[in-house]
Amino acid sequence: MDNLLKAANKYAEGLKHVERRRATWQIISKELKGILLEIADHLNSTAEYKPGYYVDLSHAYDDEINGTCVQMPLVTFRSGNMPMGMSFNSSVNGIKEYTEKGFKIGFYPAVTGLIFVMLHLHHNDFQPEELPPASLMVIDDPNELSKELVQELIAQGIETAYQSSYTGISEHQEPTYSPIGFKMHDTTEPTQ
Repeated sequence: MDNLLKAANKYAEGLKHVERRRATWQIISKELKGILLEIADHLNSTAEYKPGYYVDLSHAYDDEINGTCVQMPLVTFRSGNMPMGMSFNSSVNGIKEYTEKGFKIGFYPAVTGLIFVMLHLHHNDFQPEELPPASLMVIDDPNELSKELVQELIAQGIETAYQSSYTGISEHQEPTYSPIGFKMHDTTEPTQ
């Protein structure tokens, strides 16, 4: 019977561990938001190229009841969209400008209290399918998120995201973009 009780009590211990992580995340997520705001402000004021850097706070959402769960906030650092410097002109439909969607680095809380740090890469209309997010780190204890670690994760995320941008794609050995569709506009071939 002792083995049965010991096995059953694992649930109580596991629940305490999850609740402890969730309670810690409630505090740490506010501190994290402050650190990310500081990084965004620094980049927005000093970076040479400024697509805009932002910090978002999101809550889990349940469509069935149209409700949110505020106990486990998602904190995201993201870049704004980047103009690609390409516009298509049509006398009928006007002008269409292309932009690249910015990257996002999210600190996702799991139901277990773990924090998944995920990177969502750049994508655009020439490569419209968003690639699955890349894992930068899994954090067992939210207390591990020091200012230094957060700065390292953001720097790592920006470096990786750059490789998925149209500005960084030229550094790849194998191109990942599909060629743009072309239609002949002018030719030197004489008409018959």
